[in-house]
Amino acid sequence: MTQTKVEQVRCDFQSRLAKLNKTELLTFTDKLDAHEPLSCADYAATVYENMRATECLIDQHYLEKVQLPTEVKETSRAFLIEWIIDVHRKFRLASETLYLTVHLIDRFLSL
Repeated sequence: MTQTKVEQVRCDFQSRLAKLNKTELLTFTDKLDAHEPLSCADYAATVYENMRATECLIDQHYLEKVQLPTEVKETSRAFLIEWIIDVHRKFRLASETLYLTVHLIDRFLSL
């Protein structure tokens, strides 16, 4: 895929996502957790919308831009993320924990 094709797919996805209402944004997991008051499934769509609007977006090609001989390579990052996924599975953590961990690693490496 060329870069323009990727951008076109991304824009199409974002426009479709913007058209969805909050009830359609509830994932299967949120629907299962609707009876659990501590999971706050009723507010999940609003929380995700807020996170998308306010989160720090990371450049997809940040490793290429900060590539120095002493810096982390793409393969090193891949091994790190693979290890984190293994730890995540072993301790049966919530999927949000994995996503947050990968996001924090990417934010740290992009600086």
